[in-house]
Amino acid sequence: MNSLKDNKMLLLIGGILILITLVFVWFYREKGMPEEEYSLSPDTFLKNYKVNEVIPIAVNNEYIAKLYLAEYVNLMINDPQAAYDLLEPAYREKAYPKYSDFTKYIKQIENDKFYRAALTKYAVKTQLGRKVINLYDSAGNNFIFLEKTIMDYTVLLDNYTL
Repeated sequence: MNSLKDNKMLLLIGGILILITLVFVWFYREKGMPEEEYSLSPDTFLKNYKVNEVIPIAVNNEYIAKLYLAEYVNLMINDPQAAYDLLEPAYREKAYPKYSDFTKYIKQIENDKFYRAALTKYAVKTQLGRKVINLYDSAGNNFIFLEKTIMDYTVLLDNYTL
């Protein structure tokens, strides 16, 4: 019993806190919490950041010509062996029989305009069941892409060798 007398004040404070807690629980159970305080709006997690949008593009001859030019110039700069392998075999044997001849040609045409790979004019025709895309870049270089199917092509670098 001595411990009860010694802890009288703590028991009184604990009882009051329990009583206050019960009153709050009863009050919120009867009245309920307002809906605005705990519900999330539909926009809380689903934001419209426009990163997963499908952007329609028109794949026309000009787009394909720009794509081929950019890809081939990139290969000529970063992977000359792959660019050499994409040359039409008959043209490659006649114009650049050795890989070193092709790398000399690349060094010869390198300049700022070549690195930009900007398309200035192009022409598309069908010849022997293949699409032929003849284009010129801003540096005046001529590229002829002989397309079998989309992204399956061989390249000529001039009109007169064959």
